[in-house]
Amino acid sequence: MLNLRPGQRLNQIVEDNRLILEPVEDADALAGSLGKGHHTHSVDEIKAAGRKAITEAEAAGLKENS
Repeated sequence: MLNLRPGQRLNQIVEDNRLILEPVEDADALAGSLGKGHHTHSVDEIKAAGRKAITEAEAAGLKENS
């Protein structure tokens, strides 16, 4: 039994003289399969990283384009 829901999509595969029907997994079934992802940064962390990059660029002799 395929346990299909109304409107669910099917994948059709033909092998030799057989037709194989498989339900296509929907996006809800994939939820969480990729892990939690990256840590989000606060605005203060982003500003501090920007200040650090500017300071390092000035120390390396790079100037801001005006």
